Amino acid sequence: MLLDDIEIVVKPELKLVGYQAQASLNEDIQGNIVGGLRTKLKLNAPQISNHTYAGMYLIQIYPDVEWTPDVVFTHIVAIEAQESQQISDEMITHTVPAGRFIRFIHAGSEAEIDDTYQAVNDWLADNGYDEPRVFDMEHWTEAMLSGDTDTQIHIYVPI
Repeated sequence: MLLDDIEIVVKPELKLVGYQAQASLNEDIQGNIVGGLRTKLKLNAPQISNHTYAGMYLIQIYPDVEWTPDVVFTHIVAIEAQESQQISDEMITHTVPAGRFIRFIHAGSEAEIDDTYQAVNDWLADNGYDEPRVFDMEHWTEAMLSGDTDTQIHIYVPI
């Protein structure tokens, strides 16, 4: 469920370390690809030095094509790290540039987030932000990661 607490926020640059995969939404749903990346990162996060483990981020980077659930895009599941470091060959680093974002809040089960994204897309179109976006970002809190079903996921859309 999309909460009414929608606001424009300025976020600093985020330096992230984690894992990525290329998959469509349908492939992710069928194969739980993002869930697998999240599990892998939870296991290996202690090996990442200088990290600020305040939850995880999901960055979704979209190609410049008309989107459908079968379009392949990049999924990055990562945690914030303070500075460059040696990482395993499987891991990646990614920097989210500083900027202005519209922050939406999904409340409830992660399984219901598709409805929230539909409401986000409707809100963006109704408020003049209907340009195709290059990426969006979710921030998953510790409560959400520990399985709490009554939690919040912050969704950030760059503007």
